[in-house]
Amino acid sequence: MFERNGLLSMPLGCVRAWLAAVCCFMVGCNDRGGSTSLNVQNEVAQKSQREELGRQLLSSGADMLNNLDHFVEGGSDFRETSTEEAVKQTVRRLNEGLALLAADGKQKVELTPDDGKILREAVWLRDAARFAVGDATDPLERARRLFDWTVRNIQLVPDDASADERLPLLPWHVLIYGRGTALDRAWVFQLLARQQGLDVALLVPGAVSDADLKSAAGPKIWTAALVVAGDGATAPKSYLFDPTWGVPIPAGKEGVATLEAVAADDKLLRALDIDAEHPYPVKAVDLQKVTALFDASACYKSSAFAELEAMLVTTDKMVLSIDDKSLAAKFAKGKQVDAVKPWPLRDLRFEATREKSTYEALSKRLLAFSRRPRNLETGRIMGTPPLWRARVRHVSGKYYENMEETDPSLRKLMIYSWYQVARLAESDLESLGLPTLDWEQLHRMKQHATYWLGLVAYDMANYEAAATYFEMVLKDKANGGWTAGARYNLGRTYEAQAAATKDAKERDAAGDKAVKTYRATYLDLPPDVACLYRAHQLDLRQAAAK
Repeated sequence: MFERNGLLSMPLGCVRAWLAAVCCFMVGCNDRGGSTSLNVQNEVAQKSQREELGRQLLSSGADMLNNLDHFVEGGSDFRETSTEEAVKQTVRRLNEGLALLAADGKQKVELTPDDGKILREAVWLRDAARFAVGDATDPLERARRLFDWTVRNIQLVPDDASADERLPLLPWHVLIYGRGTALDRAWVFQLLARQQGLDVALLVPGAVSDADLKSAAGPKIWTAALVVAGDGATAPKSYLFDPTWGVPIPAGKEGVATLEAVAADDKLLRALDIDAEHPYPVKAVDLQKVTALFDASACYKSSAFAELEAMLVTTDKMVLSIDDKSLAAKFAKGKQVDAVKPWPLRDLRFEATREKSTYEALSKRLLAFSRRPRNLETGRIMGTPPLWRARVRHVSGKYYENMEETDPSLRKLMIYSWYQVARLAESDLESLGLPTLDWEQLHRMKQHATYWLGLVAYDMANYEAAATYFEMVLKDKANGGWTAGARYNLGRTYEAQAAATKDAKERDAAGDKAVKTYRATYLDLPPDVACLYRAHQLDLRQAAAK
């Protein structure tokens, strides 16, 4: 798929030979009696040609990197070029471009196939962040939108969940599966913010041991904090976002509280208390000294990644490197920050995913994403895995088939269709007469697609459709484990309906539906604190309005 005709399909050695021949022809390099100026022209021409070709190769590699979503991770049913081969081709092209653009013609460190998968992850994070932020420019507003997207799209895995539910995940796992622990949520929020040039730290009350930072599980995270630098005369401010309560810690009606403020005034934290049975678990006294953590895995300190980041431009641009000393110094300026520690979390998680039992469990989760549709008449396998295609485009915000069109009216909305292909009717599933394992995978594919269609409809402000999909999930005992996410997002849908109407009765009715949804027990699963907190806040607002 990726190989192209002509120059860009040549191996790098052939490209260099071609380049030299062209330059010699242009300036007459066989003329040994030429002047010094002719030699200078020769060198200039070669350099110009080399750089132009390098830019073309790099652009080609970036284009390939942006389209790695065509290739599914794992699964024996996917019979086109594998992810492994696609990544190798992409990395080879990027290395060719970087080598030609190197100042001395020698690339210091080459990218590896493992780097290629990390780059794919960075592309997804970059695109998800762009979609979530939209047209916002203010740093705090961008952070709020990124956090809200994270909470709506990543169903919280509770602390008391089974070991199978609390597997060590990489960021791309969290995005694709749409589930994660409070740490996973905070971590993805940090990485999304990084793609927007925003600095986010993960905060832990008190000290964090070195042993905790050598574990993929790590310490128990309290919040994520957007750190905004001061103007020189003032200290930086750390705006707080709680991944378990699912909200920015409030300061007044619309504001976001800072670490400095909550450490000085416990009333701000007590506003997060829901009732006697659900108090907010942190007090101001706990926050006089906190530890700030940030992901400083090897890839973010790689010279190859830094070099590639510097070369990528316009829509291909993404953040691939960090200055950990600068970040640590910025985070350390907060009065309550007792220590700042870089945490190689991705490195630790990657190592943990290589353990046999974990690797097998993660591979099993991917099976539904690798299934391809069958022709209901012939039983023949067709096309590419619809759930993988839909899901990657979903988290990347690529809802339209032709995203390159600058005129929105010319774009073709396809995300609904891609998900619907993954939703075979029950009668069709039965008629296929598949073995039990195949039937379970196709059924799981349908369950995932139904839930995610609700999230897409919410993003498109199609709230009636969103409510319908979430209600379908909540009525299905075998809903793929999406009860918590469907309840929360159904409540958010009713809230959005209330905000969108000017009719007072309709607004009150939608608000009442939201409260009832947040407090309801579905399929024997009681609501979590994020739902209870939103219901509590809606009650307070409705009481104040009367």
